[in-house]
Amino acid sequence: MTIHPIFVRLTELTSISTETKTSLVASFIRQVYSPNQILLGGGQKAGCIYFVEKGLLRSYYQVKSNEITRDFFADNEFLIPGNFFSRGISTDYIEVMDRSIVHLISYEDLMLVLKDNPELNQGIRELLEYQYERVQQRDQFLRINSAAERYRLFLSRYRSIADRATLPMLSSYLNMSRKHLSRIKNQEAYRR
Repeated sequence: MTIHPIFVRLTELTSISTETKTSLVASFIRQVYSPNQILLGGGQKAGCIYFVEKGLLRSYYQVKSNEITRDFFADNEFLIPGNFFSRGISTDYIEVMDRSIVHLISYEDLMLVLKDNPELNQGIRELLEYQYERVQQRDQFLRINSAAERYRLFLSRYRSIADRATLPMLSSYLNMSRKHLSRIKNQEAYRR
């Protein structure tokens, strides 16, 4: 019997019981998305938590006509949009980068599972702590002064994402110009 990937990831990230995990997993809906689909648009209410079984999602926001990549979410990652729990309007977009299998649970369905499984509050807190740690790592990552060092660190941690994201997406994520990132990539290729 195959264990559901959400169940496996919840086991890695949380201390909730098997029964609670099973109840939560049963409430997720599996969807298959094509590249370039927008799952959440800026100005919309963040109504779902996403779990990427396979594929790649990107969260970004817009400044004037520029898209600024906030984060990437690859295989076996949860994406909890900002303002999900407050039921507020999101400033972020969530875009599908390549063919992706994504499971989602709506706010309403999550509240029903929480009502029947109060222990899940602990699991949600642990997921939020994990997501907060990701944000902290990104913040520290961006404080590295050398753009080349930032790029090398990104490659060492997220090679599969680097191979699938476009130059503009990577450059905005790494907080550098496209031209500068292109120059760094060429220098790195020459060094090999």
